Amino acid sequence: MATYEKYMNAARNADAAGDEAAARQLVQAAMSARSQTTQEPKVEEEGRELFGSVGEVLGSGAAGAARGALGALELPEMALRGVARLGQEGLQAVGLADEDYNIPVLDTFTGRGIDAATEAIGADELIDYRGDSRAAGLAGTIGEFGAGGGGVGLIGKGAKTLAKRAGANKTAKFAEGIEKAGLTKKGQALSAVAATGSEVAGQATEGKAIEPYARVGAALLAPSVGVKAVNTGNKTLNLVTKRNEIPTVKGLEKEKNLRYDQVRAAGPAMTGTEVAYMVDDAVNAALSKGAFSLTDKTFVKARKFLSDLEKIPGGITLNQFDKAKREVGR
Repeated sequence: MATYEKYMNAARNADAAGDEAAARQLVQAAMSARSQTTQEPKVEEEGRELFGSVGEVLGSGAAGAARGALGALELPEMALRGVARLGQEGLQAVGLADEDYNIPVLDTFTGRGIDAATEAIGADELIDYRGDSRAAGLAGTIGEFGAGGGGVGLIGKGAKTLAKRAGANKTAKFAEGIEKAGLTKKGQALSAVAATGSEVAGQATEGKAIEPYARVGAALLAPSVGVKAVNTGNKTLNLVTKRNEIPTVKGLEKEKNLRYDQVRAAGPAMTGTEVAYMVDDAVNAALSKGAFSLTDKTFVKARKFLSDLEKIPGGITLNQFDKAKREVGR
């Protein structure tokens, strides 16, 4: 019979695989297993250490990694059993299956084989080791999440290879997402964040009925909260860094060009007729002062420029005005 700890380990593995529904079911099963025990949960002592010895922390982390890796091996069979269970419940609903027997999802052949193998070599106690200090508990949980996520990533990698060979591109893409979630640096970092959130919430509610729910809930929420916090921190750091930077001529010129391009690309500031009148007044003023004659090449171009401006519907942009000025100046 599966114990409370095994149910919770399976719930963490399901959460690492992104299966929230299975994680919730596993938490409920863990609570049921706990209620069937003859002893009440042991309440944390007030004097629990924050940090234990280095060996205790490292040992707890290694044991957690082993539990996570071995737990990941059960996930494929659990998934198949879950699908079979859903089908069975559908048949039971229409009276085509025996309601007295339900296909077990958590009690897997893989899990029993792993338990038998670890017991045979005397490694079961080492794998179940959990330090007494808070730091050791955190190290163990991070090890479980990290190794469990890595195991899921390896399963995704294998599934991707098989799917590509079979020509199932959509399945291969889905499997690639699982691979990245478990094996990439970002995926492992998010696993560590989820583990930290889960363990902190678990220690805060240790010995209480809400502990399993707090652990799973925090594991689900911690990554998204962590990502938002990092993004906000990066934006703040960039803002502070830029304020302390000494402006350079090149930087100021780049910023000026950017602003100028934005202004030039802006919408019409005035109609073509308004600009034509403005330029016409300037040309007439220059003519009256003897700047050029009526046959001057520049004067002829300016008149043509005015005529073209009046034909533009809806007005002109600064960019168009600059282009027209360059044409007149040639």
